[in-house]
Amino acid sequence: MGIEGEQLVLDYLSRVGDLAHTTGMSPTERRDLVTRLRADITRRRADVQGDESRADVKRILKSVGRPEDVVAAAGERAAAVPA
Repeated sequence: MGIEGEQLVLDYLSRVGDLAHTTGMSPTERRDLVTRLRADITRRRADVQGDESRADVKRILKSVGRPEDVVAAAGERAAAVPA
């Protein structure tokens, strides 16, 4: 899949970053969230057998979760950590 799959991932991570910006997460927390997601997605993509398809990438992103839900969960975890 290459470039097309990478664009799907970049669009997803961009959406997560944009949504995280609207929360109380610090810049470091937002960066760490996107970095962790990127690593997780990369690992899952590496597990795809054969040539990666657009459907494979979409399935992986769906399994990670909707950007809104991922950011909400991360925001809750960040708020639960004492300052």
